[in-house]
Amino acid sequence: MCPILPRRRDANASAVANRQSCVTSAGNLSAGAPAQGGALRDRLRRYATSMGLGVVLALAISQTSLYERADLWLGDAFMRTLAPADRFDGVAVVDVDEDSMTALESQLGAWPYARQIYAVVGEFLARAGAQAVVYDVLFSEAREGDAEFGASLQGQPVALAAAALPQLIERSRGHGERIAALAWPAAPEVPRRYWPDITLPVVELAPGGAGVGVGVVTLLPDPVDGVVRRMPLLHGVQDAVLPALPLAALHARGAKPRVEFSAGRIRVGERAWPVNASSEAVLRFPARPEGLQIVPFYEVVLAALDRPKYAHVAARVRGKIVVVGSSAMRLGDYVQTPMGRTQGVVVTAMAVEMLREGRVLKPSAAGWNGLLLAIAMLVPALGFHSRLGKLSALIWIGAPLSAVLVLGAAALLFVNGQQASILFAVLVSVL
Repeated sequence: MCPILPRRRDANASAVANRQSCVTSAGNLSAGAPAQGGALRDRLRRYATSMGLGVVLALAISQTSLYERADLWLGDAFMRTLAPADRFDGVAVVDVDEDSMTALESQLGAWPYARQIYAVVGEFLARAGAQAVVYDVLFSEAREGDAEFGASLQGQPVALAAAALPQLIERSRGHGERIAALAWPAAPEVPRRYWPDITLPVVELAPGGAGVGVGVVTLLPDPVDGVVRRMPLLHGVQDAVLPALPLAALHARGAKPRVEFSAGRIRVGERAWPVNASSEAVLRFPARPEGLQIVPFYEVVLAALDRPKYAHVAARVRGKIVVVGSSAMRLGDYVQTPMGRTQGVVVTAMAVEMLREGRVLKPSAAGWNGLLLAIAMLVPALGFHSRLGKLSALIWIGAPLSAVLVLGAAALLFVNGQQASILFAVLVSVL
């Protein structure tokens, strides 16, 4: 602003000089406005070019197998770092381990055992107060003792394992009718993992109808690295729907429940789980499965035979869903999870509790992935659109700061039960 000078004769010279100075200043201001606007547009162009190049490079990298492995590894690292040490007080494992095979060989012979022994074990577990008994063993071939074992299962809360197959094989007459009889009622829109065929337990054990339940034990490792991260809750064979074995365990009592689907969730009774288009739930594996009882099979057998030394076994299974399976190395039933190599029977037991307690993650969604991408672009945007953008320090700290913000946001999503694709946003932030 130009000051107004008093009208005095002796001030004429200084007034003229003052007016000339104001005109010059106004000219400079009017010339500076377009210059500043041009600088802003230049920063915008540089920001758009930089971010566009980063996105293009990230998209190109995301098409490689190395990116897939790195993205999965990063998600697993989040789970190993952030997952809590959950309690597993509601389940127990009866493990036919190497020690059990050795201890029982003189009495039962070599594995696989005659099936009368499972009748003895099942009746003991029922007397001990087990909530349900789940057999993570495929009884698909007729064997001595099937009649006794089958009779012991009737009227009991029991689930037996079935195995899904990637190809059709020749079956006996009536196989399709048995599948239909064992299926759960579900509407056509309910998602499921489709299979050409399935191997069922022998008919003496699971004739179908309202008796013994059957669940599919087949797990699907990720084809990129062989790690099991998800579990299909429902399996489609022909026109029938069969539950996963852990889901069947939760409904071993009573009639087969009806399966509903809405808002991206499969609902069975009072429980619902977020799933993808193949009915796969993302399991939130624990840092440590605290409270999980693992009882050697030989101890249960000897407790069932009233050996006083093993009277304590009943208390270890009382009130729990008991999963019977084998961790013996000769059978090779091990699964690679984000937490490391784990016995298959332990994964089944943990999955029962994880489903019961809702310990699953919501599948990765475009909206949340977009949020991480926006966060990756935030720091560069602040740099290019402010005076700070001229500071060389911001150029050096901008990329790591963006990556830290992305990782922090992804961690918040994880602890709130949301899975996200992290690596793409990290790449955009550093490229």
